[in-house]
Amino acid sequence: MKLSKILIGGVIFLSLSSAHSENVPSYHPFTMYDSSTPGIGSNETEKVCVVDHSTDPLFDASYWQTVIVNWLNESLGWERVGISKINFVGSCSNPGITIDFVDDDDALLNSTCAGGAACAPYLFGASSTIDGHGHSAGAGIRTWARRWSCNVPPGQWCLDTNQKKRSLLFHEMGHVVGLGHDGPAWGRVGDGGIYDSYPYPHPADSEINQARAHLNGQASSALHPCIGFPAWNKVRVSWFDTANDDTSNKTAVWLDGQHLVDLSQGTSAGIGQRVTFTSGALGFNVNGHWWTARADVKGGPRNTINWDPVLWADTPSPSSETVSAPCTFQLEQYSQSTLQLSWVDASFNEGVWFVYYASADSETAALGSWQFGGACAQVPGAVQSCIDDVGSPPLSSFGAGSKVCARVRGKHHDNENYSPYSNIACTLIPG
Repeated sequence: MKLSKILIGGVIFLSLSSAHSENVPSYHPFTMYDSSTPGIGSNETEKVCVVDHSTDPLFDASYWQTVIVNWLNESLGWERVGISKINFVGSCSNPGITIDFVDDDDALLNSTCAGGAACAPYLFGASSTIDGHGHSAGAGIRTWARRWSCNVPPGQWCLDTNQKKRSLLFHEMGHVVGLGHDGPAWGRVGDGGIYDSYPYPHPADSEINQARAHLNGQASSALHPCIGFPAWNKVRVSWFDTANDDTSNKTAVWLDGQHLVDLSQGTSAGIGQRVTFTSGALGFNVNGHWWTARADVKGGPRNTINWDPVLWADTPSPSSETVSAPCTFQLEQYSQSTLQLSWVDASFNEGVWFVYYASADSETAALGSWQFGGACAQVPGAVQSCIDDVGSPPLSSFGAGSKVCARVRGKHHDNENYSPYSNIACTLIPG
């Protein structure tokens, strides 16, 4: 196996033939916005109308209106976007959300979805600025009716299960409430994108809180908090930033349940950037303690701190014989023939990093088995980075344009102990 790696030291979308719009403007239906005092629970009502613009005789708009509204009102679904909940109601009288089903060649779809199979949001009605960001009277989703009903010629793809239909709908609703794929709106990055969709059953808590924050005038929360120990007497906390209007980032660190230190910095460079804090020398050995950190992101029109309970991270510090998991792993195209892998070093006793790859023929297909991809040497520094040649195994066995995912783990410098794996990150094989 030929490895060509250079050290630079220190979800799955249901993407159906370019299915989704990534241009997510900062607009949401008026009624999704909760103008009550931040933090005070309240309910909002959002009217949803299913509209049939197609010539498909098998598509029944009234039936799907009932089914779709029931899906949206699932207790683990997008109803959680409201501070308490959103009550989705099936009504075509001045709806805030329309779901338009059209023919494959319909100009309505192609003009807004650039020829894709589905997209969101398209905006309609009056717009207004509330707490410094825009809201429209309504937002819509558009998709192909025949792909939905499977009234298609033999061999042509369609959404042949309710699970696939629901996943497509939930993904597009993620765009309606302000989430992008990988940005530049408020998209999740670093682990394959948002909304991970098929075969996953619900939007993640972090996605709900990202959307809720912007609907209510706050900065988006952060993702993937990770606690590491770069030295025997230091603690490092890092996460992916997802706010496009943050004014400051900070983390509060606890040791064995007691508040230890607050670490602060200003706004990060942009969505998807790592926010990393490293404490000064603590004056004692970190080993044998239990650590907790909370990511606080301040910003948005209200310039208030937004923190998400699911973003609490906690971990036992390693003994001298164990290795901490790498933090905030990312996989990106570096050139037409190489991929770049990068992560934040979270341990002081690893001697080498091992890389593992898995691939799928398309973004909707399941990943194949994980394959060993070689080693990267370890050097001191917060950010570790390697470049891998797609012409080398196992990357050379994956076809150009296929999805490839990766993860890394560390190995102890003088024993056979391995760290837990990092988060998984995905990209497309260049070609």
